[in-house]
Amino acid sequence: MTISSLASDPSYQNSEIHFYVPDNKHAAEVARIARDLGFRVLELAGRNSSQGSAGHCARYRIADKAAKAGLNVYRTCCQQGSGDSGEYCPLFEECPYLKQWADEQPAFRIFVHQYVYLPKPTRDGKGFPRPALVVVDESF
Repeated sequence: MTISSLASDPSYQNSEIHFYVPDNKHAAEVARIARDLGFRVLELAGRNSSQGSAGHCARYRIADKAAKAGLNVYRTCCQQGSGDSGEYCPLFEECPYLKQWADEQPAFRIFVHQYVYLPKPTRDGKGFPRPALVVVDESF
């Protein structure tokens, strides 16, 4: 219902929308509905998604340890420092997890609810456009 209301409002067409859902099953359903209604949809997968998925990080076990220690995972595991003096994960350029955060074009982005509280990674200092609307699934 919410998605169809958004689709019928021209002010949300080609806008950045963040939609938070409790789990990947809900994410897939929301994505299907939003695509069917004409939105450009991107599902943001977690770092430890199954191997070969859009968000799989080959070093997710290390990243999970950093996260559990309360460290900024991106700055600890992906890119330390900046510019020429920075050190990068050896898989930085090919990492599917990081690639999904590099798309800067407005989209209907779907996140699992954990991302409500987490900062969104930025690649090379660039991030998503500011959302015109943020929706948190009511079951959350």
